[in-house]
Amino acid sequence: MKTINYPLEELLQEANVKDKTMLVDSFKAILDSNKSHYRIADVICYAISSIDTRIESIDEQLAYLTNLKKRLLNAKDIALEAGAIAFNDYGISKLDASVFESITVSKPISSSKKRLVVTNEKALIEQGFFKYEKVLDTKRVMDEYINGTYKEFIEQYTRLENLFKEENSKLIVNKRVSPNYTSAGANDNSIGAASWII
Repeated sequence: MKTINYPLEELLQEANVKDKTMLVDSFKAILDSNKSHYRIADVICYAISSIDTRIESIDEQLAYLTNLKKRLLNAKDIALEAGAIAFNDYGISKLDASVFESITVSKPISSSKKRLVVTNEKALIEQGFFKYEKVLDTKRVMDEYINGTYKEFIEQYTRLENLFKEENSKLIVNKRVSPNYTSAGANDNSIGAASWII
């Protein structure tokens, strides 16, 4: 694995509009050197391709971090739900803390909403329901349907679905709002008082 950054490589990777004249001079200095044209071409090509290498490396890191974030968010949801089950089994709805304010259990939430599913996109676009370049404006279709405008027309090319969503109980960590909040008490072995609400 290459660890040496050559001067041209570093210049190109840090380039901005103000540096363009300096970069032109750098290219000319390489072209005027007494190296073979093969070597000159390799140096320039390597310097330029090093940018692609760094971009690919950043893309890989971003993909890894995005995936890691999804896994952590999923793990957090599972942990919060599991904790809520344990709290509920013991009849605990709230525990006061010392460093944090408290930890509480949320109530399960049920919600339902309606969704329009487009069955004939072309017909709606021809009627004028598009954003730009004939891309269907689904928000406008929904807004017009809710307002009752073109309702019968819209119903011909869509179907209405009921979406039901249920969220389980979860633990909620309540942090202190104090501007002087620190984690100084994190190693404190004292346990906050338990509020048993049945």
